[in-house]
Amino acid sequence: VYTPDQYLDNENYGNGVYDLQNATTPDADHTIEQDIQAGYFAAEVDIIPRKLKVLGGARVEMGQQTIYYRKQSDSFFQPIRKATIDETDVLPYASVKYDINEKNVLRLSGSQTISRPGFREMAPFEYTEYFAGVKNVGNPELQNGSVTNVDARYEVYPTAGELIALGVFGKALQDPIEKVALATASGQLQSFANTDKGTVAGVELEVVKRLSFLGRSDSSFFNDLSIGFNASYLHSQVT
Repeated sequence: VYTPDQYLDNENYGNGVYDLQNATTPDADHTIEQDIQAGYFAAEVDIIPRKLKVLGGARVEMGQQTIYYRKQSDSFFQPIRKATIDETDVLPYASVKYDINEKNVLRLSGSQTISRPGFREMAPFEYTEYFAGVKNVGNPELQNGSVTNVDARYEVYPTAGELIALGVFGKALQDPIEKVALATASGQLQSFANTDKGTVAGVELEVVKRLSFLGRSDSSFFNDLSIGFNASYLHSQVT
């Protein structure tokens, strides 16, 4: 005889012995529409031929996201509620590539992007995370957030097909979406809200090494194989 913990384990779940479905309340019917139209323009200039290259441009984005819903307390004759995010954004970007020599390259870049709330984050209905057992409810008042991205990357190419790169990057977040805890009589309930601002910073190391040294001839199988390694360290903060 199995205990519930022994029966409801990862192995039985993976073998299809049982299935998990999200639990929602009967009033959870809703419709979400998203329409995004965008255009791009860009220009590339060789400031110093074969040495210094600059790329710049922008993405013009017109986005609309609408949720139609009812609350459990609404009467049948009450009009369907609607919440809409309708924005037009100009998102610039620029990058600089400097070829120090044939094997060393320095890259700098910056861009502006948009972070949109997920459909479930906007839907104002409760659902339960089975494994965590936490109840969540969406927030139809969420708004888009904006992100300013900057990064610098130094690349070394020891041989053809090999790479050693070290980069640093940062993000400045405006109106980021975070999970928040709501106090309720029935226990803890989590929702989503736009916070004031946030930052993300980190470093990244990337290495690509060819495996041709394992072969004994020019036609060796290993000549076409490479192994890659990537590691990063992040620090984030929201206020």
